[in-house]
Amino acid sequence: MSADIEVAEKAERFANLYEQARRLEHFYREMRASAEADPDCPPMHCGYDWNDRSAFLEARGVWAACDKWNEAHEVVGKTVRDLFRTPARSPAGILIKLRVLRMAVGPFSESDGYEHDDNLLSTQRVYDDSEATVEECDFLAAVMADLERMAGD
Repeated sequence: MSADIEVAEKAERFANLYEQARRLEHFYREMRASAEADPDCPPMHCGYDWNDRSAFLEARGVWAACDKWNEAHEVVGKTVRDLFRTPARSPAGILIKLRVLRMAVGPFSESDGYEHDDNLLSTQRVYDDSEATVEECDFLAAVMADLERMAGD
């Protein structure tokens, strides 16, 4: 494992930030659901102005909670891209990366209890305001490059 101390440290940092982001996401979703269940919440359908509903949610702190989650998600994205860009030097380092990749893409069957995470998977690509890709890190390609380097290909 000593060959992959840097990978392991980055994975631990990622895991801590990921858990924090998941908590912030849960808090935001619960807060929004509660606010939208309030009978005073303006409805969201034709004939009603979204601005009224948005102002209602803003007044209850929903958008501030969403902003905190989005900020945490951006940090998670930077951290996980850094993890995958760090070369693994042993099978243990590859396994660390594959475990993170598994979190993002999920299982082939529901029976193993894992769920995929579209938010984590989306961190492979960063867009600017015009939706143009400004940064990309293909997680699977990074792991394959590690394996190819180890195999001498």
